[in-house]
Amino acid sequence: DILIYPGGTFLEVAVAQHAVDSYFDMILALGFNAVEISDGTIHMDRRLRNELIARGLAEGLEVVTEYGKKGWGSSIELAELIETVFIDSELGASLVTIEARESGMGVGIFDGNGKCKDEELQCVLSSIPGSQLLWEAPLKQQQVHLINLLGPTINLGNISPDEVISLEALRRGLRSDTLSLGKK
Repeated sequence: DILIYPGGTFLEVAVAQHAVDSYFDMILALGFNAVEISDGTIHMDRRLRNELIARGLAEGLEVVTEYGKKGWGSSIELAELIETVFIDSELGASLVTIEARESGMGVGIFDGNGKCKDEELQCVLSSIPGSQLLWEAPLKQQQVHLINLLGPTINLGNISPDEVISLEALRRGLRSDTLSLGKK
């Protein structure tokens, strides 16, 4: 039950180079079982986004979309995010990822120091079920904060492979940062 998919930037490159057909042929040949539809670097209109979601599903792939731009200082536009989640989900996307880049700083719900903007986070959660969202949280402090705030089953992404065991220990309350989760 693990989704394996290339990052959304690869699709963005394919869109920019008018190579979407070749892109889908390649990810299917490589055995990926999902695709990420994003526009973190390029502009993508709603019509094209819809077509790419439909294409991924027609190819038998699970579709994960992403909301947010990769540029430093980009933030969440709440109304736009809500609309994106509802439309993408209605079209068949299983999750919508909230962009945070690999740095986890100055993008999305994280300020320039990598700290969570809790007010923005609460605004998002008051409108969208958390189970539909995948939060990119590459930094341990972000993972701890989100797990403590939203629980151990929160969908987290952009986790370095060498941090997976550490993250699982956090989720299970086996580290001091989340030990209180294990006390039931």
